Amino acid sequence: MERLSVLIVDDSAISRTIIRRVLEILGIRLIFSAEDGFQAADFLRLVEADPLKAGASQIDLVITDLIMPRCDGPSLIRWIRRSPASPDRYTPIIAISGAPARERVQLARDLGANEVLGKPFTAEALGSKIVNIVNHPRPFVLAPDYFGPDRRGSQQVVSKETREAERKIPTIWAEDRKAMPQSSGVLFIRQRNRLQDKLGGGAAVPPFDPLQVMQAEQSIRGLASSYGDWIEDAISKLRTFVSDLNFTSEAAAEQLARIRSLALELGSQGGMFDYPLVTTFGYSLYATTNDPNFEAIDDNYMALLEAHVDGLETVVRYQITGDGGAIGREILEALEKARMKYRRMEAVAS
Repeated sequence: MERLSVLIVDDSAISRTIIRRVLEILGIRLIFSAEDGFQAADFLRLVEADPLKAGASQIDLVITDLIMPRCDGPSLIRWIRRSPASPDRYTPIIAISGAPARERVQLARDLGANEVLGKPFTAEALGSKIVNIVNHPRPFVLAPDYFGPDRRGSQQVVSKETREAERKIPTIWAEDRKAMPQSSGVLFIRQRNRLQDKLGGGAAVPPFDPLQVMQAEQSIRGLASSYGDWIEDAISKLRTFVSDLNFTSEAAAEQLARIRSLALELGSQGGMFDYPLVTTFGYSLYATTNDPNFEAIDDNYMALLEAHVDGLETVVRYQITGDGGAIGREILEALEKARMKYRRMEAVAS
């Protein structure tokens, strides 16, 4: 695996550190990082134009978060698969989604991601995705509204009628990884298994050593002290963002987006460090700020946001890990009361 070159794309420094640490313990040595899709595209172009300066002759795998400021994961996936400037339209992509929303996962697949991995993830899950990409590459499909790997999993049952129809679809071999094949219909596109040639000499690569995987999991837990410092700073920022929120200002949408982004980051990482209540509160706050039904930020809505921040502060202040026992139940009950009060006030107002 030391021959594999990987680009990590994530705006969160701690997320990049976690992924890098796991990859290094799994034996991968050529690891590069970017903070958003713009930086990633620039780096991929640099690899093509000046490999010596970039430090790599090619990128074998892109691991990208889906939600990032400036240029997000879906935009990067679309650029890699469809832009004439993309150096390699067939680059394997693992999309990492912290959002508990099926729509976003489906979007990543529809844009051409090879695999989608949810946060919080395990080292075993990430490792198995990589091995599957190397050993079981899916043919690419070119259709009027899609270009990317076959979106069906290898275990998906295909009807006899579908198999008969697929036999009539032309299959071509593509050597040029930059050019887009031309067709007005549907094509299956196959290539040599470049990664298997590179890593296994043409043979399948074995799963990662369970001992390596265990060490990677332990390494994630070893980052707990760094996570503690980060989460305290994140919740302090969150408190400030909520306090500054003013729906009457022109910046309200941007302010709410900052809260939503930070809530998602908190939710997606808490479970990795045995803080499932942080994940619960983070995802709940994300959903609350992503609710299309509310039309104005009033005192009741602000009270609901503040209840989320209060809960997060309590979990971190008292280092409540796991389910938190009686204290954990009390915190969740307080949040549910705040939700119920907001719903009642909304019902009265309507």
